[in-house]
Amino acid sequence: MKPFINPIVLLLSVVLCSFSSNAVLDADIDQKTEYLQELHRKLRVIYYTQDFVGTLKFEKEVESLKTSITIPNLLLTDIQMLFAKSLYNLSNYERSLPLALAHLNSYEELRNAKGIADARNLIGLIYLAQHHYDAALDEFKKSAAQHKALGDEQRLSANYHNMGLASTSLGRLQYAKSYFIKAKSLAENSGYVTVSAMAENRLAEMYENENNLDTAMLLYNRVLQNKSVMSEWENSFAHTGVARCYYKLKQYDKAKKHAVEGYNVAVKLKTKWDIVRAAKVVAEVNAALGAFEEAFTYQQRYDLYKDSMLSEDKRISLDSMQIAYQRSANLKLTKENSMMDQQLRIGQILLLFLLSLVIFVLVIWYTTRRHANTTSGLNSELKMHSQLITERNALIESQNEKLRDTIVTKDFLIAVLSHDFRSPMSAILNVIQYLEDTTLNAADRKHWFEILRKQTLSTMKVMDNLLLWSETQKHIIRTDPVAVNVSELVSNALEMLEQTLRDKQLNIIHHIDDAAIGYADRNHLQIILSNLISNASKFTEKGGTIEISYQDAEEDLKIHIRDNGVGMSAMKLQQIQSEDTMLQLTEGTEQERGFGIGMQIVTHFLKANNAQLLIESTEGHGSHFTVIIARSFAQQDTLLHTT
Repeated sequence: MKPFINPIVLLLSVVLCSFSSNAVLDADIDQKTEYLQELHRKLRVIYYTQDFVGTLKFEKEVESLKTSITIPNLLLTDIQMLFAKSLYNLSNYERSLPLALAHLNSYEELRNAKGIADARNLIGLIYLAQHHYDAALDEFKKSAAQHKALGDEQRLSANYHNMGLASTSLGRLQYAKSYFIKAKSLAENSGYVTVSAMAENRLAEMYENENNLDTAMLLYNRVLQNKSVMSEWENSFAHTGVARCYYKLKQYDKAKKHAVEGYNVAVKLKTKWDIVRAAKVVAEVNAALGAFEEAFTYQQRYDLYKDSMLSEDKRISLDSMQIAYQRSANLKLTKENSMMDQQLRIGQILLLFLLSLVIFVLVIWYTTRRHANTTSGLNSELKMHSQLITERNALIESQNEKLRDTIVTKDFLIAVLSHDFRSPMSAILNVIQYLEDTTLNAADRKHWFEILRKQTLSTMKVMDNLLLWSETQKHIIRTDPVAVNVSELVSNALEMLEQTLRDKQLNIIHHIDDAAIGYADRNHLQIILSNLISNASKFTEKGGTIEISYQDAEEDLKIHIRDNGVGMSAMKLQQIQSEDTMLQLTEGTEQERGFGIGMQIVTHFLKANNAQLLIESTEGHGSHFTVIIARSFAQQDTLLHTT
């Protein structure tokens, strides 16, 4: 006999359990909310001290917390907006823009007017950085309308300042000056010192460009003398502005003092645009004072950062071209799909008409059968027509993809040729100019001629890499495998990179082993080792260590190249190991530039010599490259069949 269960007791148990579960859930939500509030306060402090890298250190922690919050949450969105702003300030627009757009959507779902205005302002700043000035101005105006409705004069002043920047870039200088004056007035009334300083700096720059130097210096000095201005960014801008005014007035000593101060602050903040602006003034002032060696040093720094900015502009241009091309292709496909839909609708109408006719003359069997056959034939024809359209669309998309790849490759080649040759050629021209303008003794001339020789070798190395890369693209690699002393090739590579390794103060540990004999094309192996060692030096900080050793096995020889540099993420490791990876701009620990040509050459030459490359790397903990080559002709053939 089953025991009797009182339904009232059962109902009470369910209610109590439900109440208990809801109480636990509410407690969990309250705990998360309290944690988010504390984290938001903490991150705001870090962000407003301009420690943008420090702000992003909490990104993974917030991402893990986000998975447990399924509904839009204002605190969580505000925190993630700080990440988007930090990425913008670090010039990582590719990550910042999708985040800003996503958070705009979240704020709109939450109907939070302040958040919507803030997100639109950030989106405008990203468009401004990518040279989409009309789009940026439109976003700033929308943000300003929101802030005006909210009565937030501080944020409205920032909107007017940003509208002034966009108008300046569009060449609408009178509008720009009007916006900056409004921004300055609102910022001063509301006590927003930072925006007030920013507007004064931009107005000063406009007066400086108009050659009204007295008014310009008055505004620049107001920024520097205002102790409540906590933005080092604006102080750097003002110092460089004052220096440019003093330079135009030929007061070079005063100009140098302010220019160096502006440069040092810009380097500390890692803001490339301000570094370029300040370095140019320091170089010009030193040249005017006759300090040619110091002028040469700052001119090199100017060229280095200018090239980096030109590369970023080129990348932005390529992205814009890709977007425009994709939009055009999508528009074409949409039009074709619309035509296909129209044809299908006509077919459907025809089918309905035939079906109606069949029903109407149902009593006549012959007519019914005839119309049924007609309907079947039309269906087959429509299906065949639809299939033809699908195949044509696939063919068009395939052709578009090939054309897109061709365009991108061509533009990257232009970028490589224009930028990779610019830096060494600029350095060579600067040395020649310096030698022409300066009387030197024999020892100094020998020193500068050595610099000239190394810069020329650097240029030739870039040219050789380009020529080798072009050969790999044509698939015309020819090999001449012989027995090679690998230890000797590594020594040659280290000697060729001696100046670069010395400049970065790297500790080189080379376990020389004359028994390390491998079987490969000598020139190919020299290029492989030189590129890998150069790559290790590029991504190892000053004072780091690179260790090269050999491991002898019965059938192959392993060459190990280890460094304690910045390492690679799993995604980056996958990219460089993929044969389909396109050329991409990378920068080393000292702003050394490259487009990945070296690694593509390494990949092709390894394949041509039946060799292997193993890569182990952890972000922040260095990399370990292992090259595996055969020890004889027969073993090389065996290595090919076991790879």
